[in-house]
Amino acid sequence: MLRFSSQQCSTFVRGVKHQTRVSVICLQNQENLGYRGDEVRVRPGFARNFLVPKKIAVYATQENKKLFHVEREVW
Repeated sequence: MLRFSSQQCSTFVRGVKHQTRVSVICLQNQENLGYRGDEVRVRPGFARNFLVPKKIAVYATQENKKLFHVEREVW
């Protein structure tokens, strides 16, 4: 189950939708997005519907950040 903090979800305030971003880590080099291991902020729908299902990126959890930090040190 995915859990989002209040900063990562879209919220409605008096009928106005405030768009927020989620952090993802790129699993491969992607034009106009970033390189493998980069942490980027994208809209939640783009991450949920495109990047994660196609295995282009993963959500930037503490575990994933540690994994990619170790990988960058090896490079």
